Amino acid sequence: MKKYLARIAACTAAAVLVLGLGLMSTGCSQEAETPSDPASLVKEELTKGFDQVKNELANIDSATLNAMFDSDDLAQFEAMGLDGAEFVKGLLDGFDYEIGDITINGDKAEAAVTLKMKDLKEWMGYVESGAVELAMNNPNITQDELMSKMGPLMMDALDQVQGMADIPITVEATETNGEWVVDSDALSQEVSTAMMNSLTASE
Repeated sequence: MKKYLARIAACTAAAVLVLGLGLMSTGCSQEAETPSDPASLVKEELTKGFDQVKNELANIDSATLNAMFDSDDLAQFEAMGLDGAEFVKGLLDGFDYEIGDITINGDKAEAAVTLKMKDLKEWMGYVESGAVELAMNNPNITQDELMSKMGPLMMDALDQVQGMADIPITVEATETNGEWVVDSDALSQEVSTAMMNSLTASE
């Protein structure tokens, strides 16, 4: 159960960040009034993308979820009694970021980015405590019934989280035809892995 919920949280955050950054079909093109220095250009465009994530969180709705997830993922949300849009908003409430060093090597760029998010390890602790209490108060509850009540537990746990965590990632980009393009699949995997690592650290 723990790994399952951790994967849901990590993959959800990764999908939102990738979609919000708009990196799936656009790149960092060098046009008039943009910095000529490649590192500055990459930083400027990443800043625009991450700011877009912060500004658009309040507008996430069911249509956004349909664009981020396949039918199986959406069915999992429904099975847990989880409002996916509200989960995303709660998960990334207070989200911020910091762009560090950017290294340029020919047509390759690597940007060190720190994501600042709710402490998911603290969140998981509240979810586990709530699930144990629910099971103890309902000794005859089935696995399916327990699963159907996980959504509200997950949302309540998000409301209880006080701490924020720094999650370091590396964003890679490649210059193609004058544009710095970020591999959205690689970024999604990077975010998911980093978040999973933050959940299992010091265990």
